[in-house]
Amino acid sequence: MAYSEALPKEQIPLGCQLCESEKKIEWKCNDCNLFMCDQCKDGVHFRIAKDHKLLNIKEIGEHEDSWNSFAFSKLNCQDHPNQPCSLYCKTCSNVICLKCIVKVHNGHDFVDEEEFCDKKEVLQEGQKKVQSNLSKLSCRKGKMMAPEEAENPKLLQIKQNIMDHKKNLCKIMEIYADNLVHDANQQFGTLKQEEGTKIDKEIQNMHAKNEALESIIKSRDFMKFLSDFDKLYVSLNENMLQDTSNISSLPNFVPAEFTVLNFGTLEGNLSHAKFKVTNQWTTELRNIHSIVRCLDSSLWIADNVNGLLQHVKLETDNVNLLSSFNSKVFGLVDISSCILLSTEETRLKKIDRGSSDIGDSVYSIAPLIARDVHVTKDEKVVITARSPGKAFSAKGRSVVLVNQPGKRFVKFDLFEYERYPKPLFTLPVRVASTSNGNICVVDTLEKDLRGRVVVIGQAGKVKGIYSGHDDVNSKDKPFKPQDILATPSDNILVTDWENHLIHILNHDGEFISYYNLKDIGIYYPHSLALSTSGHLYIGCTGSFIPFLKTFRGKLYKENNAFFVITNLIETPKQTIGICSEDPKVLGLTVQHPVSVLQEKYFQLEMVSFLQVLLLTGECNTTVGRCLIRAWCPVENGAAKAPEPPALLGSKDFTVFIKNNIQFPKFKVKRRNLLDFFNNSMLSSCRFNQNHPEDQYCPIFILNDIVNLTGSNYEEMAVSGGVIEIQIQWNCNLDLSESDCVPKYIFRRLDSSDYKISKGYNFRYAKYYKENDVEYRTLFKAFGIKFILSVTGEAGKFNLEPFLINVGSGLAILGMATVICDIVVLYFLKARNLYKDKKYLQVVGDDAYKFETLLQTDQLQLDDQNDEDKSE
Repeated sequence: MAYSEALPKEQIPLGCQLCESEKKIEWKCNDCNLFMCDQCKDGVHFRIAKDHKLLNIKEIGEHEDSWNSFAFSKLNCQDHPNQPCSLYCKTCSNVICLKCIVKVHNGHDFVDEEEFCDKKEVLQEGQKKVQSNLSKLSCRKGKMMAPEEAENPKLLQIKQNIMDHKKNLCKIMEIYADNLVHDANQQFGTLKQEEGTKIDKEIQNMHAKNEALESIIKSRDFMKFLSDFDKLYVSLNENMLQDTSNISSLPNFVPAEFTVLNFGTLEGNLSHAKFKVTNQWTTELRNIHSIVRCLDSSLWIADNVNGLLQHVKLETDNVNLLSSFNSKVFGLVDISSCILLSTEETRLKKIDRGSSDIGDSVYSIAPLIARDVHVTKDEKVVITARSPGKAFSAKGRSVVLVNQPGKRFVKFDLFEYERYPKPLFTLPVRVASTSNGNICVVDTLEKDLRGRVVVIGQAGKVKGIYSGHDDVNSKDKPFKPQDILATPSDNILVTDWENHLIHILNHDGEFISYYNLKDIGIYYPHSLALSTSGHLYIGCTGSFIPFLKTFRGKLYKENNAFFVITNLIETPKQTIGICSEDPKVLGLTVQHPVSVLQEKYFQLEMVSFLQVLLLTGECNTTVGRCLIRAWCPVENGAAKAPEPPALLGSKDFTVFIKNNIQFPKFKVKRRNLLDFFNNSMLSSCRFNQNHPEDQYCPIFILNDIVNLTGSNYEEMAVSGGVIEIQIQWNCNLDLSESDCVPKYIFRRLDSSDYKISKGYNFRYAKYYKENDVEYRTLFKAFGIKFILSVTGEAGKFNLEPFLINVGSGLAILGMATVICDIVVLYFLKARNLYKDKKYLQVVGDDAYKFETLLQTDQLQLDDQNDEDKSE
């Protein structure tokens, strides 16, 4: 029995709140907060709220106890046992009381009980969503496992068409038709299995989410709850797996001529083709004009502009170069024994397996010149050819079919001239073939590369000519096919280079669909190839590609430098159009219109400028500016950088600079993270040149760096600047290696006194689409560029140079007397007096007298010394 809230001196029993009777209550609805009897639960509540959560009355106490106990106020503070907890400190990952806030946790990040309960309710709502998704996925899986005939009428129609066609071919086609029925069933089974696998995987994910949510909701571990909340919250916002079980992806049956070899095929439905980039690689070639896939999954790629041919192996994140050749290649194909190449000569070239040389093959079509080469499924070689001379003036364009090496089968030469008064081909540049024997040729019509696709049947009859589609090709955007590929299902893929498209045709050259590769970030597609697993390789050329990367951070890494954005000028929602040029651009002012009625006739005083724009020849007389075709509206060149700067908070950014150096002569390696640093010191230290330890801290606050150059961050952040961070290593290696420490020097390289082009800035754009119209938002970003430079020298005592230096010093001292005498005797004015004092000339007897005199003087000097000693 349950009771209402206690009243003074008595308690009132609570009955069913739906039928308002005194029937025994057995259930409670958590969503409605109503108590009800068993009869009302099934007869009333379930009809109007079947999704609500009901609890047996016996479980309410346990459930509510778990919910109520999961609160801060039910716990006492660990540091102050007499105080109830009221907050959760995210910084310290602990539940705390009010006293803790004042004493220990001042300034930390907190979660109060109300926010905690709100987050728990969010998770509960998310759990309901997960449970609902589980139910939907189970229903979808049940539909997929239903009998084929009951759930898939399209499959029934495909089977019926196959069987009707089978009857028209009589008994000879029965086995072939049964095989196709089996293929259809198998393909549908594959689709069903793939969809079932996806649903099973999604169900597992949902169960995992549900279990995680159930675990954390019932958990009493506050730390685990709050640490896992954000991750679970993000996962709740992930969309459920979309229902992709559309049977339109099943192949259609396409009837063919009534021959044993051409009963028909299961052709994929490409009316709504979609492509997805699974991987991308950057090669050393600027252009990829040709791709050929080998049986070992390696690729041959060619750039005929720069004359390069490469054999490569694609790995997960890089391109492994196996071999390279310097040769212009216009077509190539892999046959069993070698690679055949067309180099626009009369004879095809070849590269044997494992060879590093290009040699002549046995295939010659002299006097014609080969352009492209292809091998059909029955191993016949097809070559597009033209007669010698200029490409668009030569006569005798043809497609040559070679049955055997050295023998030319001229069937296509004949029908080109005999059946058509005008030559069929202008310049056949690419060729492919379908499994039913059709030859597909890309025929270039003009020098600007506009062209068409010609499909020829086995009997030499033109089965179809495709010159582009009106939806995407026009006079301004002509169809410019570059490469052609036949798929295993006999669809034909054609690259439309300048329009960034792939056109999809059937085996007779009839249009099926097209796909804009720009939607998946692919520009200027040129060449095509199929991998062994059925994936499509698309080779692109190195033409101008718009900058599509979205700015997501404030730091840009450069070589030995980094850049911090501090200010922005935004020009939103630009689109390609015609508008007036910015008045700040010189040389585009209208000078003296001839008349009001003939405004478009004016003189332009042209000055060199760097804007990417096209003059239209018209003007806007209201503002006196030229009209241009560009991204409109144009950027306001007169706009000044905002003050205060938009991103002034970047001054508190920190940067961790790691520097490693080596003195190879002394085999000494050092880094700027010195030995006395540990994880605790590194997490808390900031560079301070006046502190005995922090002067070596490699973590710098940007504001401190700017201040150390004598500049002000707020002023510098407006228009930007350039700062050098110099790390000096001057070491005496006679001392301990630990005394070899860096010294940091900061200086500003630009000047705040510049009058024009002050500071440092660049522009970038963010591109997007709205209603199939391409827009961009242009940003002019100002910031500070920090350039890192490292200098240093080291020395160590060595005995050998020391002795050499000492000996050299003594020799120099010995030479000092000689040098002084030379200077005094020969260069001074009083040199004669010095000579008289230094030298005494004696001749004949004078020499003897002089010697006796010297001896007498010496004796007198000795006597005098003896007298001094005795005294």
